[in-house]
Amino acid sequence: KSKTLNSKQTQNSKSQVKKILHRTIKKVTEDIESLQYNTAISALMILLNEFEASRDAVPREDIKIFLKLLAPFASYTAEELWSRFFAGKKSRIRDSQRESGQNYRSIHLEPWPKFDPKLIQEGTFELVIQVNGKVRGRTTLPVGVKEEDAKKAALQEPSVKTYVPMGPRKVIFVPNKLINF
Repeated sequence: KSKTLNSKQTQNSKSQVKKILHRTIKKVTEDIESLQYNTAISALMILLNEFEASRDAVPREDIKIFLKLLAPFASYTAEELWSRFFAGKKSRIRDSQRESGQNYRSIHLEPWPKFDPKLIQEGTFELVIQVNGKVRGRTTLPVGVKEEDAKKAALQEPSVKTYVPMGPRKVIFVPNKLINF
C-alpha cells in the first residue's frame, strides 16, 4: 500500500511541477517581450522553489528548460551550469574540449522552450464574494460555473450570510472572477 501511495504522490508532484513549469515558460516569455524583467525573475524563483520542494519529481529535461529560461538574466551562470551538466554527449566536458568547441553547444544557441496550453489551464478558480462592493469572502469553484451555482455557493459562506440575511436584491456576476450582492 505504501509503495502505491508513494507512486501516486510522486505522480501528483510530477504533474504539479509540469504545470508550474509551463506556466513559468509562458510568463517569462511574455515578460521578456514586454520588458517586465522583475516579474519574470520572480516566476523563475517560484519555479525553483517548486523544484526544491519536490526534488524526486524533477526530470533533467525540466532543469534544462529552467536553465534556458534563466540564461537571459544570468547568462554566465546559466552557461557554466549548461556546459557542466548538459552540453555535448558526455555530462562533463573538459576545459580543453570546451575551448576547442568539440561536442559543445552554447545554451544561448538552444531553441527557446515552448509551453503547452493544455497544462496551463486551471480546473478551479477562487470566486471573490462581495457585498456592496466590499470583499466578504472567497470560495473555490470549478472553471465555467454558471451564475446560479456561483450564487448558491456564495450564499453558503458563513461570512456572507450575515451581510445578506434575506437574500440579495441585485447580483453582479463576472464569470470565473467575482460575484457582488
